[in-house]
Amino acid sequence: MTISSLIEILKSRLWLVLLLPIGAATTALFLGTLNPVTYSTHATILLDYRKPLEGELAGELLPVGMQPSYLTTQMDIIKSRPVAERVSALLELSGSPLWRERFDSTDAPPEAFPDWIVGTLLEQLEVTVGIETRLIDIWYKDPDPATAASVANAFVDAYRETVKQLGGTPALETAESVDKLLARLRENLERAENRASDYQARMGIIATDERLDVETEHLNELMREKLAADAGLRVAESRLDGPAQADSPAGAGSVASEVIGNDLINSLQIDLSRKEGELADLSTSLGERHPQLVKLKAEVESLQQKLIAETERIVSATRAEAVRTRRLSEAAQQAEETQRKKVLELKQLRDGLQPLLRELESAKTSYDRALQVYSDYAMHSELGQTNISVLSPAVAPTEPLPSNKALKVASAFIGGLVFALGLVMLWELADRRVRGKEGIAGLGDAGYLGGLPKA
Repeated sequence: MTISSLIEILKSRLWLVLLLPIGAATTALFLGTLNPVTYSTHATILLDYRKPLEGELAGELLPVGMQPSYLTTQMDIIKSRPVAERVSALLELSGSPLWRERFDSTDAPPEAFPDWIVGTLLEQLEVTVGIETRLIDIWYKDPDPATAASVANAFVDAYRETVKQLGGTPALETAESVDKLLARLRENLERAENRASDYQARMGIIATDERLDVETEHLNELMREKLAADAGLRVAESRLDGPAQADSPAGAGSVASEVIGNDLINSLQIDLSRKEGELADLSTSLGERHPQLVKLKAEVESLQQKLIAETERIVSATRAEAVRTRRLSEAAQQAEETQRKKVLELKQLRDGLQPLLRELESAKTSYDRALQVYSDYAMHSELGQTNISVLSPAVAPTEPLPSNKALKVASAFIGGLVFALGLVMLWELADRRVRGKEGIAGLGDAGYLGGLPKA
């Protein structure tokens, strides 16, 4: 097919080539006049990647790798059906005469009104986010500017309430499960307290650690007293080594050091030695019956008796002191043994109480930790914190969206023209006609002879 034959085909069906584009453009223009004016507005919110939960998880930053998916998830939540249903409930659209009038203009059954509202809300909703930003724009289009602004702001409120519910419900469920655990831990704690109290009451323990410390200190004092008594006993026994053998004046020279160091003993020994010397001198010159010699012998015997009596007195006193010291040592040893048994009994009692106290401390620690977790999650479920902040609410727009009627008419005209050309070519294939000498030349072997001029 040549260009000249194509031109001939178009000329033959020029009416169709012109009618279809003009009809499409006219239809587009007519429909454009029928479409109501649409207003669009948006509210901007800011997402925080930090968790608002109280306690150990407070302020925890979301990992960088999860932030894009988190942002996408939040956008899907905004465009979800539960959020749209909450918007309808917040604005009471099911009772709005305006929305009822819009629904009545459709062919939907009356029972489909709630679903139609939700579908319309989601259809006119658009959610966008900037590049490398945490700002989300919630757009809404409506023929009424005030309705567009109120619905956009209602989507923000509904989205925040939904996020609160999504975050608060798990926290509340966790708090409820921890509350059941708390009941068991509380019972364990009470049983541990009762066992420890019963054991203390049965064994007469009031303050085990303090009492043991006092009894141990008393034991240490008794040990020191016993050591002092033992030392005194050894000294007393060492003092008896000499006087125990001093049974006669002849043995007086082997008395203990304190006997030797006694002033009275020393004085008597000196007087005795002097008298014995005088007696020895007089015995050589005087007879045994001489009064002076008899008197001197009597004095010597008297001094010897005094020396023996004084020595025995010192020995008796030393022995009495040794007996007293031995008794003190034995009493101190007995008191030490008694106190030691008492301390050992207290230690055994405390050792028997220690497992109960450890069990009590473990139960108290577990209960306190569970109580802290319960408080954190219960508080979070009650507070309803979110990581969503409203940067700028939607306001009623003053100008409608551009209609672009010229672009729509031009697009319709071009589309109609393309469709017309395609239709003409299909028509030509179905209905072939001779439109020039090229067409005659292709009919047979005779070829083209000539043409008649137009009248």
